[in-house]
Amino acid sequence: MKILLFGNSFWSMYKFRGNLIKNFLEFGNIVYVISPNNDETIPYIKIKGVIDIKVNLKSKSKNILTELRSIIDIRKIINQINPDICILYTIKPIVYSLIVKNSKIKYISVIPGLGSMFKKGYLKVIFNNIYKLILDRSNKIIVLNEFDKNYIKNIVRNKNKIILIPGEGIDDKYYSFNINNKKIQRFIYIGRLIKEKGIEDYLDSAIIVKNIYKEIEMAILGPLDRLSIKKLGKKYNDIINNKKYINYLGVDKDSKNILSKYDAIVLPTYYNEGLPMVILEAASMGKLVLTTNNRGCNEIIKNNITGIHINKKDPKNIADTIIKIYEGKYRNVDSIIKAARSEIEDKYSSDIIVSVYNDIIKKLYDENLHN
Repeated sequence: MKILLFGNSFWSMYKFRGNLIKNFLEFGNIVYVISPNNDETIPYIKIKGVIDIKVNLKSKSKNILTELRSIIDIRKIINQINPDICILYTIKPIVYSLIVKNSKIKYISVIPGLGSMFKKGYLKVIFNNIYKLILDRSNKIIVLNEFDKNYIKNIVRNKNKIILIPGEGIDDKYYSFNINNKKIQRFIYIGRLIKEKGIEDYLDSAIIVKNIYKEIEMAILGPLDRLSIKKLGKKYNDIINNKKYINYLGVDKDSKNILSKYDAIVLPTYYNEGLPMVILEAASMGKLVLTTNNRGCNEIIKNNITGIHINKKDPKNIADTIIKIYEGKYRNVDSIIKAARSEIEDKYSSDIIVSVYNDIIKKLYDENLHN
């Protein structure tokens, strides 16, 4: 069987879908990954045996001629490969591939989060209408949380196509559990440095924390590219580069090595998340998770049960929570960490997710054989 996976960067395809890709290869499938390689500044670990193809697609472009050229390029690549199954991730790969759908190919659209396009305003109206027109052309639609499932139900005609799976899956053997019995004092933010992910709130909270307890470490792992620098502005760039407040670690191929050195992860997001992989990684490794009661995040992090909730857009609350944890005012931290790991093993292991994909693909492939 030929399986094609199409996403918006090679880094995200290998980082988030690596175990799925390896599973396809182990069963003797020919696997193609196509991407525009938008995250060229972020190193990624390629998987041997996969055929990579770069496609002409700019994630932020709004130029009609550029987009038409991208659609033509995508159609040409998909038809040349002629896969049995095409798995599409994120809005442009989904929409552009389905516009030029080949009726002989089975298409799975995976929505890893609605993202910034579905905030309030004219963009939300535009992309709602685009999804209404396009998503029904998929054979199956995969979503990662209940909010997105209900949202997509209101858009597509055939509700039976929608499948809810618990995230992209985490290799809980690789991200092994190791609880820290010492005082929790090393906190880290891992992710893109964009406002909606809560990076500005994290930076503001770092100033409050460090002015009270200099020994608490506040770190950041994530790409500080030209767009991030521009959007963050001088104030927040100065904080990032001020070692008095922040230990900026740059980017890394594999967050595991960095995460292993920290006690807790902080994700103050109000972004339209799917199910953040960094939460799964941290919970799997025995790191305390501080995050908001936000869609996707609250699928796994229940307040004082599998993690600790912090308020959206509230640096003082974030700082207060970090200080209370450091001062030992949360008595049940160990039980929270252990409960989060159990949740990973029971619901979010990559073995579970891969099994779901295998079942979906087998059914679609069998349909092709009988048509």
